[in-house]
Amino acid sequence: MTDKEIYEIIQLTKEGENVRPSWSPDGKKIAFMSNRAGSWGVWLMDSDGRNQKRLTGEDSRVENPKFSPDGKKIGFIKVTEKTSSLCLINADEGEELKVLDACMAFSWSPRGDKITCSVLTDDTGHLYLLDVKSLEKVKLVSDTFWYDVPAWSPGGNKIAFSSKKEDKQGIFIVDLESLEVERLTESDRVDDSPAWSPEGDKIAFSSLRAGYYWNVWSVDVLSKEVKRLTETPADDMEPLWSPDGEKIIFKSMREGNWDVVLMNADGSGQTLLTVHPADDWDPAWHPQGGKIAFVSLRTGEPEIYTLLL
Repeated sequence: MTDKEIYEIIQLTKEGENVRPSWSPDGKKIAFMSNRAGSWGVWLMDSDGRNQKRLTGEDSRVENPKFSPDGKKIGFIKVTEKTSSLCLINADEGEELKVLDACMAFSWSPRGDKITCSVLTDDTGHLYLLDVKSLEKVKLVSDTFWYDVPAWSPGGNKIAFSSKKEDKQGIFIVDLESLEVERLTESDRVDDSPAWSPEGDKIAFSSLRAGYYWNVWSVDVLSKEVKRLTETPADDMEPLWSPDGEKIIFKSMREGNWDVVLMNADGSGQTLLTVHPADDWDPAWHPQGGKIAFVSLRTGEPEIYTLLL
């Protein structure tokens, strides 16, 4: 049985290569990357795939577009031969605004008034806080080791990130009021891709701590108790909580190719959402839950689909 016999799956893009879907806060639009015009740009479409249009120029490569919480702006990384920069553009089109050089990854604060950025300078990683209105920046943490996407707590007062300290790797959080850094996990291997639960009491993450394969784990923010959620002899990576905190989706190699898997927040009830021999990845929850966008190679090129749960 294929996934289309189980779920309602709709192909949204059909031209060029299309990846990194990002829902608008109201769920009516999807921003994404596409190279259909000859270079990677930020594109926008209705949630049903209609009215696809390019927002950025054609003179550079862009990566990882993300809607602001109010839906008015889209942040993205602009890559040149010399650097990668965080840029902003209005979601209804407009001139690109470069706001921070050497930015490797970023995320919006829950209110959308600030952005945290992983910055790489002279082979050293730093975590910066950027005020969206004034464009003033503050260095939060220096000498970070990994440059994955920093994750805001739901309350907007803490940021989780992956790093290395004293030869031990793990998930850390920085308090934005005190600027104190607290270690939540410790491993001889890599703990990566932190994702806060909607209640802010737990963080799911990917880890190699159990051996050769990535698996999904969680840590209680207060007790620091670590729990393993997946135990497959294959890579399970990049967990994302559902808006109601009841479920987690992630990408998995358990069937020999990348698939999207759904499970309960405690790790039970693991279910393949995509059942296809081609790779499926980049899942993104609809803001109200009940639907995900994802990328698939099932037509031979990466295209964006939605799946109704």
